[in-house]
Amino acid sequence: MTDPAHHTTKGLIRHWSLAPLTPVIAALVTLLAFAFIWNDIRQHEQELFNSRIKKEADSVSDIITFDLNKRVQAVQRLADRWQVRGGTPKKEFYADAGNYIKDDPGYQAIDWVDRDLYVRWIIPLAGNEAAQDLNLGFEERRAQALELAKQKDAPTLSKPIRLVQGGTGLIVYFPLFIEQQFDGFVLAVFRTEEWLDKLIKQHPDRFHQHWFNISVELAGDIIYADNSSPLPPRHNPLRLQRLLMEQPLAIELTPSAAFYQDQQSWTAEIGLAGGVLTALMLAYMLRLYQQASQARNKSLQSLHSLRQEIHQRHQAEQQLERLSQRLNHIIAGTNVGTWEWNVQTGQTVFNQRWAEIIGYSLEELGPTTIDTWMTYAHPDDLEASGAALEQHFRGESEFYDIEARMKHKDGHWVWVHDRGRVYSWSKDGEPEWMAGTHQEITDRKEFEAQIRHMATHDPLTDLPTIALAKDRLQMAINMARREQRQVVVMFIDLDGFKAVNDNFGHEVGDSLLTSVADVLRNSVRQMDTVARIGGDEFLVILTNMQQRSDAEAVAGKIIQRVSSLSIIFEDNDPPLTIGASIGLACYPQDKRDLKQLIAAADQAMYRIKSRGKNHFCWYTEAEETP
Repeated sequence: MTDPAHHTTKGLIRHWSLAPLTPVIAALVTLLAFAFIWNDIRQHEQELFNSRIKKEADSVSDIITFDLNKRVQAVQRLADRWQVRGGTPKKEFYADAGNYIKDDPGYQAIDWVDRDLYVRWIIPLAGNEAAQDLNLGFEERRAQALELAKQKDAPTLSKPIRLVQGGTGLIVYFPLFIEQQFDGFVLAVFRTEEWLDKLIKQHPDRFHQHWFNISVELAGDIIYADNSSPLPPRHNPLRLQRLLMEQPLAIELTPSAAFYQDQQSWTAEIGLAGGVLTALMLAYMLRLYQQASQARNKSLQSLHSLRQEIHQRHQAEQQLERLSQRLNHIIAGTNVGTWEWNVQTGQTVFNQRWAEIIGYSLEELGPTTIDTWMTYAHPDDLEASGAALEQHFRGESEFYDIEARMKHKDGHWVWVHDRGRVYSWSKDGEPEWMAGTHQEITDRKEFEAQIRHMATHDPLTDLPTIALAKDRLQMAINMARREQRQVVVMFIDLDGFKAVNDNFGHEVGDSLLTSVADVLRNSVRQMDTVARIGGDEFLVILTNMQQRSDAEAVAGKIIQRVSSLSIIFEDNDPPLTIGASIGLACYPQDKRDLKQLIAAADQAMYRIKSRGKNHFCWYTEAEETP
């Protein structure tokens, strides 16, 4: 028979040979778990970096697109006036083009090209003498763009070309037709490097140039590059593709060392350091526990050994408490709310920060369940939240990830980024426990809303731009057609404003434009639209009009109020005043098309300009005669 003592001794030898490895294994497992957490945090940070870089690239694209569209709309008025009148006197063409160049620096020149494709008029001529009497058909890219613009009968952007004045440039071609007969082009010429460099530097609040090296390509050719920012050893550029007047636009941003320095978060490193500390503490506590067990097994009959074991266990509990506190500090350092949810029972656990985001303490929220979230979430966001949860439960997405609004204790709504995942499943394959975070993103959402507003409103007066005004005019025409009502368009040009800019500078001129904008807003109804369409020109859309005399009353009120504005510079100097010339056109009596209606009001305005200014008149069919 085998001696039982032999088996006992053999078992003890096996126990003591494995026991020393337990702290090491526990430490390795703990480090591995924190490594996964560290990797997840780093991936989330990289996603935030990429999102911020894309937002900056979108801002550059919006800046370029907005500025070019604004200039195209301004120069289009020169072309429209030419076509409506059957030509424009040279003196008037030079004056209008000169005003556009002065009001919006960035043009190389504005030209008129005759029907044989020779450049005849150049504003300004100084610095552009090489283009005088140049035949634009000699170069393939120019010829292609000219032909395309002529066929489309619409403004057309050329591919990047070598300017005869030197350097790389872009040209926007505006075809001219008089009674369906081709009559040449109006050209807007840009020297791309100077235009884009000045344009981008004008918007430091929308594009942080020191964060990136930037390259802008159009139709495959680089038209602007700034590589002045030092780069980190490892860098990945982001390339954004867009269309700029049907030409492929590419914006490539390479984050600089300053970008990563400003955006760097130490959350991942703190978490990893906490993981290392946790592993060491766990290994240390396990080792202490082993020592206590060994002492207990060696001195079961000794009271002193028992007391020593109790003391060692007490020390281990203190170490565990300190570890728990450190883990809580790590979570607090991320400044996010945390939540745990039992999907099957509705039980929830929130941390204090989760409640603070909406202005409460956990005690004020009382016993929390999933209904707590349902109570404070915006009703319009609950459907999207439920859909995202179902998608995650079906395994179609790795994370539950939405942006939602929550009701703050003070009554307003705050935005949170709600992100989580299921970490425990039932035996039936149903989601059981889920955990995640709430991060407040209210400031970011408000910034995005501000960007959208800036894209459709004049930055000086906060009035709608011509693009938004056209949308509203089209809606007004559609409604008037259904309800058999009238729509009146007023084209307003300020009299004497150029003298203000020339004599007292743009700062005084801008202040005066802001006052005029306030006058126009206060002179119309809330349902009407006031827009600034460039320089000292405004457009007013009066909807749901009963008779023409109502519009005339509004026009008279505007002229009276604008004329009453005055600027006093010195006590003894007479006040400086301005006036307003207003052209009116009515739908459907005058024109039925949006573009023609605006052009008709423009013609009427020029007629009153030629007859003494500071008054209004209606469009008449006689003005159609060249």
